[in-house]
Amino acid sequence: MFTRFLAGLMVLSTFACGGISVDRLSLSDPRLPVDARRWVADAEDAVVISRARRDEAQRAVKAMVKWQAATLASPPFKGAKGSNAQLRRDQMGLSRIEATKTAYFLASAELGLSKARLQLIYAETATRQDIAVYNMPPLQAAVDKALQAVIALRDRHRQSREAELKATDDWWKAWRSYVADKSDTRPFWTIEE
Repeated sequence: MFTRFLAGLMVLSTFACGGISVDRLSLSDPRLPVDARRWVADAEDAVVISRARRDEAQRAVKAMVKWQAATLASPPFKGAKGSNAQLRRDQMGLSRIEATKTAYFLASAELGLSKARLQLIYAETATRQDIAVYNMPPLQAAVDKALQAVIALRDRHRQSREAELKATDDWWKAWRSYVADKSDTRPFWTIEE
């Protein structure tokens, strides 16, 4: 259900401009004053930074999935408290994957918001400088929709981080209990990071 919600938000933010085409402004255009060039350059930088954050979040998801696969392939914990420790470790790994995926979806939505804002800034700047005229309400609506998607995903990301932290605490409690009972820490040290 949550995945469908995220997919809907991503599609919405991708097509939020409603098909309105806004021409890119060149920073070397002599019709643009210095302050307008700075405004446009800042908006373009925001898109580049958002794209880099999204790409980094995507790499983090891949690394976390790889870590979880290595963890699941490791030898099982032995002893009376081993199954509880293993269960808690696996739950921690799944919550970490969920948190990194949510971070990726949030970064993707923030990229969509940056792109929508850039389109709006191009249109506002072109209109102010008498370069072109655009229908502004749909562009502003696209920014508003993208912003709402980011707000919803920020809340979901916060919840997933809280769940991850709780699962991590539960794992460490189970680990301490396991070690106190068995005094065997080898399974802990055999997992590659």
